[in-house]
Amino acid sequence: MIIQGSATPDQVMTEVYVNTGTVYSYRHVAYGIVSPVAIPIGLYLPLNANDYVHLSCFTTGTAGPITMKAGSTMNLYRMTNGPTGAQGSVGPQGFQGTQGFQGVPGPTGTLSGSVTFTQGSTIPVNADVDNYSLTEGTLFNMTGSGGINFNGIANGSIGRYIVLINNSAGNVIFKQEAVSSTATNRFS
Repeated sequence: MIIQGSATPDQVMTEVYVNTGTVYSYRHVAYGIVSPVAIPIGLYLPLNANDYVHLSCFTTGTAGPITMKAGSTMNLYRMTNGPTGAQGSVGPQGFQGTQGFQGVPGPTGTLSGSVTFTQGSTIPVNADVDNYSLTEGTLFNMTGSGGINFNGIANGSIGRYIVLINNSAGNVIFKQEAVSSTATNRFS
């Protein structure tokens, strides 16, 4: 836009509207010592179909009206989006996230058939027990004063199940990896 300068500084207000909303508003000061005064305005405005643009220029000082000179132009260019480019390469794998919450317990199963327990020998528990050698059987009663550590079983085997019942007067504690029993006999 080219305007005619005057002897006093003119304040030229330029406003651009799209539809009814202001998208640009700026106050330019045009000094009379340079005349005519070129006021370049470059805007990038995303427009939709049926939008309209309104340009408004007016003085805000005491000078007279703005005189638009010949050669003032307003060029509107329509830019469109180009075609979509090719997909980029896959980025590196991200960090591993935190562990999730524990799920709800599953349904209770049913036992079909029967389990037979055969009585084994009675285990005395009056002092700490190391490398205890079980007899045949699956059900063992512990009797005595109790209050002891049970540290290992000597003749265990893969797949054998046993039931130990504490019928003593005190607690029996099954110690994990107790060094007083042989390493292969310890509870792990």
